[in-house]
Amino acid sequence: MLLIKSKPGDRFDRGGYFEFRHFDVSNSYRIDSPIRNCGAGQSAGEKAIRSFLIAQMMVYLIPVIAFQFFGILSSDVPRTFSGDNTMQEILDKSGNEVVLPIETREISGFSREGLAPVRLVNGETAVIDKTGKLLFNTDRDRLTVFEDGMSVFQDPITYLWGVFASSGEKIVEAKYHWISPFCDGYAIATRKTDKSILVLNREGRIVTQIEKAGIAHDFLPPCEKLIPFGDVETNLRGFIDFESKIVVPAKFVEVGPFREHLASVLVRTGTGFKVGFINTKGEFDIEPRFPIDSELSRETTDFSEGIAFVPSLTSFADKVAINSKGEELFKVNVLSIERMVDGRAAFADHVQGWGYLDSKGKVIIEPIYGRATNFGSGFAVVSKDIVSWHIE
Repeated sequence: MLLIKSKPGDRFDRGGYFEFRHFDVSNSYRIDSPIRNCGAGQSAGEKAIRSFLIAQMMVYLIPVIAFQFFGILSSDVPRTFSGDNTMQEILDKSGNEVVLPIETREISGFSREGLAPVRLVNGETAVIDKTGKLLFNTDRDRLTVFEDGMSVFQDPITYLWGVFASSGEKIVEAKYHWISPFCDGYAIATRKTDKSILVLNREGRIVTQIEKAGIAHDFLPPCEKLIPFGDVETNLRGFIDFESKIVVPAKFVEVGPFREHLASVLVRTGTGFKVGFINTKGEFDIEPRFPIDSELSRETTDFSEGIAFVPSLTSFADKVAINSKGEELFKVNVLSIERMVDGRAAFADHVQGWGYLDSKGKVIIEPIYGRATNFGSGFAVVSKDIVSWHIE
């Protein structure tokens, strides 16, 4: 039986980087049929059956491939191909396709400022605005989606990280082992040569260097000037400020960055792990009552536009939208969900793929896509498989 299908994969990582590999679609060839083990030592009858099955398969596949391939090429609409048997589209908040006057090989996603890193047809990396205007190119550097007006990039040769401003200025050369997304004007950077935690400002300057025994950075941005850190002895997490002062002691299994004055934290209780939200003083504004059986960043979202998504108290198959008081707003039956941006949250259902719902929990764009980015300035990027099948 020939099936054409795809399935949703992982989410964005908590730090805010976006790469399409986070949403890998199952599009590899997998043969679980009598064809698979046919070969040497088979009888003439078995070989005849094998030849017949292959012939029947090709009768089906050739028209499918031809239709999809030539159908796409004959279209007058500029298309974006991400290089892994997928075709990308840009959607507005109603789910309508938006056509920009530029041809690209890949587009990462739009920021709140309406900027998007793209891969041009000549292989160069560039940045466009939401009208499709080319703002600047960066040779072959790998850019992430803009956060706080900045894009962290990776040099494809040295694999070191630097920073581009939205103006196109390279404010930090690719010289750091790792750089977090910017948040509230600052980012965290690390070097291979030492274990210091470096805080960069929007000009790319190091404003403080934290060298505190027993403390390691936690790969998260320093939102609200609080840096998530890990205690190397206990492996628990807390927050320090830019002067190395411990503001929230390391007592949590996992933490998220502060967003809208609240940070998600994972605590161990007598009945398992649960999620709550603390304020910048380390006090619980929302008590840890939401059960979790996976990583914090996979099961919850940060607060955005007054909403956070957490696991349901009654079903692991559901997510619950809550406000800053911890009150339940609505419940959705989804496999995974992203934070609310531009009044839309990307979600993956349990069967089909990715779609979008609004701040009331209503599905606005059906989950028919293999991949999906957050909305930014009214636009989101989605992708579909060109040809993806399993043979069973």
